[in-house]
Amino acid sequence: VSHIMRNEGGRVFYKGVGASVARDMLGSSANMAIQSLVSDWLVEKKIIKDGTLQLGVVSGLASAAASVLVMQPVDTARAYVYLNPGKYKNSFAAFSDILLKKGGPLVLYRGALAHFARVAPHYALMFGLMEKLTSLEAVFARQWHDRQRDQAMRSAFKSFDANATNRIDIQEVEQLLKTALPLSIVKNSQRLRRYDTAPNEAPRYQDRIHSLALELYDKSKIANQHSNAVALQDEQQDGLDLKGFTQLIGNMANIVRDVRIEAVFNQFDLDHDGRISKSDVMSGLKDIFDFVPESLTTQVMEAADVHHKGYLSLSEIRNLCADMDALEVTRMAVLRQWASKAGFRLIPTLLQF
Repeated sequence: VSHIMRNEGGRVFYKGVGASVARDMLGSSANMAIQSLVSDWLVEKKIIKDGTLQLGVVSGLASAAASVLVMQPVDTARAYVYLNPGKYKNSFAAFSDILLKKGGPLVLYRGALAHFARVAPHYALMFGLMEKLTSLEAVFARQWHDRQRDQAMRSAFKSFDANATNRIDIQEVEQLLKTALPLSIVKNSQRLRRYDTAPNEAPRYQDRIHSLALELYDKSKIANQHSNAVALQDEQQDGLDLKGFTQLIGNMANIVRDVRIEAVFNQFDLDHDGRISKSDVMSGLKDIFDFVPESLTTQVMEAADVHHKGYLSLSEIRNLCADMDALEVTRMAVLRQWASKAGFRLIPTLLQF
């Protein structure tokens, strides 16, 4: 190092840096892109299963071939510069000389097989291990999620088991429904009209909650008995055990989501014509912001109106809320979704406060 510094200066350490940067950029971009494309294609065509060592090895070999394809010309040009430092000023000059005077493009790939033999084991092993570790991570994540869900279900079961009998009775199911469906949502729901005991009278909150609780309770108890042989032995015992409670929560979530979506739809449908117009959307946004530009409302409508009818239907609100948990379906959540779909990243953040 001292000899180079004294005789040639520090700049000499950076000779060929441009070619090295170009080589690494080409190699890395081709490597990752081809590996991803080949891996997805193999899984899509069901040739190799996702998350297997074989998938990583095969896609790794393909990525190694792609890397050699784009890097070998640069390597050959650099080698010419190293072997003939006085003849070539830089790798580009060597590259041009090879193409024009030394035999053409094929000369640039001299040594490509040796290059592939060197990098192929590296990429095959690297991507094979990556696929395997990624699949193991997914398994561990799923197991952790299942444990968290079971823990949350046990905690909920214990909190709603007011009598400490290790069973959830019909009164406790009603209390659970009241927690998820407040009075204002239930009384205005058309979805729950079939639970009215007196259809010609004004809907009563307790009647709807009680009828819905009975239906969910019976459905969950029957399903639990069919899926659990032990449960058949205590069929006469009142209440749901933890497994029946889990079944109840699953059944209840679908109904609660539908009812809450209907309530959100009605909150936006100010003129009660069964559709959400552009003016309804603007009114909803104005409840949050003092000033709502016309362009914002237009973009929200264009993003949300997937059927291009000029208005939003209940089914479009259902699709918008499909990935939400039942209790996450609120007016604010729908506004955040609309703003996000319209490309306004700041608004969903503001609406969290």
